[in-house]
Amino acid sequence: MAVVADSELVARIYLSRSPQPLDVTTLRALADRANVRNRSDGVTGFLTHRNGVFTQYIEGSPQAIDALWSRLLADDRHSIERHANLVVSERRFGEWGMHLLDPLWFPSGAPLDVLEEVLGVSPNAILDSTALNAVTSVVDRVSNAQ
Repeated sequence: MAVVADSELVARIYLSRSPQPLDVTTLRALADRANVRNRSDGVTGFLTHRNGVFTQYIEGSPQAIDALWSRLLADDRHSIERHANLVVSERRFGEWGMHLLDPLWFPSGAPLDVLEEVLGVSPNAILDSTALNAVTSVVDRVSNAQ
């Protein structure tokens, strides 16, 4: 994995919708491919999917995140609805190139509801500056569960 100084880290969390249902085998294959590529690019994070909605958190150098973001925007398997950019002081998911989280770990299951439950705010507010601190709280909770 590429080494990135803590002062050079950024993170992005986003919600997107899949136009087609995805089965567990497809999701695992997608996460496995992302894990390999992300590790070589110095990107870490997690992905969860339920009922056609993805929630993904990625962290790495600004250049690596921007390159991945360009690929994500061009990927026709989903359409990005909301995202938030964060500056982070340290990696929270250093062991996860791309870890697929089981949405059943969360009581409501649906990623939009997971965000609302954990953030304590509506997912529609994810771009608001006050929600950015709450996003960090989500990341803290998930990273502590690794």
